[in-house]
Amino acid sequence: MKKYYDILGLSEGASKEEIQEAYDRLSNELEPQKNGNHDFFIEEYAQLEDAYAILTNKKSPPIIIPKNNSSSNHNSSKNNSAGSIINFKNVLIFFIIIFILVISKSKSNSYDSNSYDNSAIETPAIDTSLVAVDTSAVFADTTVTISNDIEYYETPENGFSPYNDYFGQGVYEEGTNNEFVIKNSNETDAVVCLVDYYSGTKIRNEFIRKGSSFKMSNVSNGTYYLAWFSGNNWSPNLVMNDNFVGGFQSDANFSKSDSPKDLMKCEGDMRWTITLYSVENGNMSQKGITENEFFN
Repeated sequence: MKKYYDILGLSEGASKEEIQEAYDRLSNELEPQKNGNHDFFIEEYAQLEDAYAILTNKKSPPIIIPKNNSSSNHNSSKNNSAGSIINFKNVLIFFIIIFILVISKSKSNSYDSNSYDNSAIETPAIDTSLVAVDTSAVFADTTVTISNDIEYYETPENGFSPYNDYFGQGVYEEGTNNEFVIKNSNETDAVVCLVDYYSGTKIRNEFIRKGSSFKMSNVSNGTYYLAWFSGNNWSPNLVMNDNFVGGFQSDANFSKSDSPKDLMKCEGDMRWTITLYSVENGNMSQKGITENEFFN
């Protein structure tokens, strides 16, 4: 039953109140009609509804029919055989009803499979480089020099995780082969966080030097977006957001890319390439956020 909790972004054994709160939030975010009836949201919403129904005892888990035991008595009575046939018919009728309900719900949404652009659907080795957008108005209040007296320290190596004490150790899963290749600009260093869309958990925080690339490998299956803190003159002693130690003393900037079309879904053997700067024909948008939004 653990997968149903995962769909809601909860730990196994979560309370009824936690289940209800997670369901209310996600059902509002994933409502297909609010998101152009895109295939991604139709599928995710259906999984959410199914998980919620099962965890709140409004629906039984899928029925699994056991195989016949080869060592069992082959002289079973005629009544037992008839009972097996009836059980099989009941299960078949159950799945037919579910299929009809799903078809009816799909029709009620007036969904036209030809009304959207398939190019946004993620595929292995897809390039999700950032789109060239004007962010000057958004970043006007967030790009700042935090310290007037710059102190100079050695720049951390790529892959250094400065905020493990706050966000937790990085989450890895051997065998998934999901990976994110992050290409940084030539202007600023950055600390890039990979964020689980459903739980909001930052499962990785990696330092990436300006003008270089870094690969996050063995990422667990899930749906993600990026949030990053960029700037210059890293200080291991600078206190950020009251209790986070370590930050950029100049050109500090906070950004994320979490719009529905930019979500990155990993299902095994997925490779995403993201640039933290504007490129021609890019297809991912970014927006400025506050220091408090980044660290919470």
